[in-house]
Amino acid sequence: MIIQTPNLILSRLSATETERLLPRLERLSLAQAAVIAEPGDHLEYAYFPVGCVLSTIVVLKNGASVEVATTGNEGVVEIGSLVGRQRPPYRIIAQIGGDCLRIRNDILRDMLDELPTLRKLLQRYTIALLHQTQQNSACNLRHSIEERMSRWLLVCADRAGREELDLTQEFLSVMLGVRRQSVNVTAGLLQRAGLISYRRGGIRIVDRAGLEAVACECYRLGSDLYSQAMSI
Repeated sequence: MIIQTPNLILSRLSATETERLLPRLERLSLAQAAVIAEPGDHLEYAYFPVGCVLSTIVVLKNGASVEVATTGNEGVVEIGSLVGRQRPPYRIIAQIGGDCLRIRNDILRDMLDELPTLRKLLQRYTIALLHQTQQNSACNLRHSIEERMSRWLLVCADRAGREELDLTQEFLSVMLGVRRQSVNVTAGLLQRAGLISYRRGGIRIVDRAGLEAVACECYRLGSDLYSQAMSI
């Protein structure tokens, strides 16, 4: 039987690989803003989100920070650890709280030879993640805050598996690399358009189709690139 989890990597494993991997997985509930690692920290585990959304953040010398990758039930954090990089140069936090499955990196690396489907999926996810970071670079430079916020909310909802997201203005400003005032103004515009319901500390998507219409093409392109990369 295929593992009953919404993580899209683990759900593609065969019954045999699932049986081998399952005893090694530990379910963990992460609170919002829980820190997985600071830059240079030793990262002992690989995390497969099943309800939470994890954010990989670059922190600059002046203290400024911006998100470079978002990982939910489509992926795993941190992919570099699976090739021996145990001290990622990023901050990794739970931007949306929820459950994940984790396994020690050394155990997972040792098991990959006997888990060929998982090994192939992780290799393909590396390509998908590269696509995501490249697309984020173009998106951050060329698209408006309104377009980027709409895209980011849709991505988070998809990866968390729910339309109501516990998010603060401060969190959103880090994710989008903009000032909190800009976040407040943009969220207000989307709310007045009837696309979201915005309250202190939370956002609910009210009109998904309308929000998709406002979001930049990166939202749909990102989904398509992921599907292409993960096809086996």
